[in-house]
Formats: sequence, structure tokens, C-alpha cells
Amino acid sequence: MLGIFACSPSKDPRDTVVITQSDIDSTLVSSHTTTILGEEYRGFGTSEQKLFVLNSKGDTVVSQSDMYFDFEFRDFDGDSLKDIVVHELSNTPSVQDLLLFDRAKMTFTMVKGFNNFPDPQPIEGTGYYYSYHRSGCADNFWNSDLFYIANFKTQRVANISGNECSGEMGIVVSKVKDEQKKIVEKFPLDILEKYHDRKWGFIADYWAKNYSKFIK
Repeated sequence: MLGIFACSPSKDPRDTVVITQSDIDSTLVSSHTTTILGEEYRGFGTSEQKLFVLNSKGDTVVSQSDMYFDFEFRDFDGDSLKDIVVHELSNTPSVQDLLLFDRAKMTFTMVKGFNNFPDPQPIEGTGYYYSYHRSGCADNFWNSDLFYIANFKTQRVANISGNECSGEMGIVVSKVKDEQKKIVEKFPLDILEKYHDRKWGFIADYWAKNYSKFIK
């Protein structure tokens, strides 16, 4: 019988996780391996929505519940070190969780609030990101948030809100401080026609050109 024995860094026997061949057949759904700073890490996702990661010594460096099993090792923040991106099962497309690699501790740390920013995209070379999410009316109400990550927490600094459905239609850009919005700019909907992919092109172009307006 194949067995993988995963111990926590404390080596407390009570923390030992034993994975048998039966577990692999019935519980493990995905597994990926990567090497970071010379250390190999093996990640496993289970049908019980648990994620755990072992280092090359067999120590458990991540043991996280409520994680959808679809995950990948990917350098999210552009520091040349692989992170863990977890793809959630959600009615909102592209909702993700993020565990950034912590060089000092040689482990991965969950980024608080990251799943509030669906489909996150980097603004290259800036340390800022923007999201996109549907807000109703068959995706004719929509929002995009500008945010950054500091000390393993997300911080929203601006928002684009689109209304292509009813009432006062248009696009509103707001600065966000302490989760309070202050409108800074408005656009008519016909500005979207300037872009081949309409709102997604507008969102990407606006943040790339204007993100610096919202830096504290």
C-alpha cells in the first residue's frame, strides 16, 4: 500500500497526516509539484475541499480547509517565486484564493480578502491589480476594482462601476478610502465602442493609464 506521511514542522505526532492509496483513489483530486529556492513543494487538493502542501522533508507547510481542489503553482506577484492560486467553485466566474510564498518562512501565506476580487489582472510593473465581476442584469451591471496587496492583505483603492441596464446608465469611476467611494469621473456608455472588446478593453486601458491617480 502506498502511503505518504506528512508531518507538521513541530513534528507533533498528533499532527501527522497519513495518505493511503485509498485516499489517493477516492479523496485526492489534484496534485502539483514545484521547486522554489531549491526546495521542492508538493501540493494536493482533495474532494473534501482541502489543500495541503508538503516540502521535500515531508513537513506540512500548508493545511487549509474550504479550498476548492483546482489549484496551481504560479508566480502571481511577479517576484519570480511561485505562489498558490486556488480556483473557487462559485456562481461568480474566476473567483480565486491566493497564498503568496513567504521567503522568510519558506512557506505559503493566505492573502486576506483576495477572493473579493474576481479575475484579478496585474498592471505590469506597478504592484497594482484590477478585478472584474458581474453585478446583475445579465452582466449589464458590472464592477472593476483597483487594489494592491500589502502584508498579505488586499487593499481596494478605486472602483469602476458600469450600468448598461436601466436607470441612469453610464460608467462611474470612484476613489475608495476606508471602503467609502468618492466619484472622480464619469463616462457615457458610447466610450465602450472605441474598444474591440468593449468594457474589458476600456477597463484594462483605463487602469493602465490612470492607476497612479489613486496611489496614496
